[in-house]
Amino acid sequence: MAALAGLTGHLDRLDGEPESGDARVAAVAESYGPTDLTTARALLPDGRPSHEAAFLGGPPEQRRASALAASPLHRVVASAPPFQISHGAADPVVSQRHSERLHAALIAAGVESTLYLVEDYKHGFLNPSGRMDAELTDVMDDGRLLREGRTAARVRRTDLRDEHTTFGFDDIGDFFARHLSDGNTP
Repeated sequence: MAALAGLTGHLDRLDGEPESGDARVAAVAESYGPTDLTTARALLPDGRPSHEAAFLGGPPEQRRASALAASPLHRVVASAPPFQISHGAADPVVSQRHSERLHAALIAAGVESTLYLVEDYKHGFLNPSGRMDAELTDVMDDGRLLREGRTAARVRRTDLRDEHTTFGFDDIGDFFARHLSDGNTP
């Protein structure tokens, strides 16, 4: 949702929505979100509708227009704000490929984007701990980054080559401090 807000905030209104005024944002920190709902699976392995299909109101292949409209990857524009994207390299819920593709599309459009692939982390590593259902521990890192502080990561900037680094909450704070304190706010 953060990526979608950053990529559509310049619009006066979205299809089917009332005019909302100026909703532009100055910077987007997005983590482990699906960026292309057109490729989402319709059903979970247990036969229930996927989260994406539930969000779209039906299988993506039957809701193509909605899937395109809700996919940040298909909304990239050159006027987008700077992005910082983080994704667990061991995420079994949303493939890191989603974040890699969004980052590459932003760079191709001339938008500032930095991608952190957080080594050995799963989905939800930014979430506060203790608020997760127990059956999700196989796929979620409940509060892990807060507990560990900093962790190994690969960073990818404009040249699309990975460099080894570390990642923590202070990187997100520094990103916002840099982009919100120099008059970039609309």
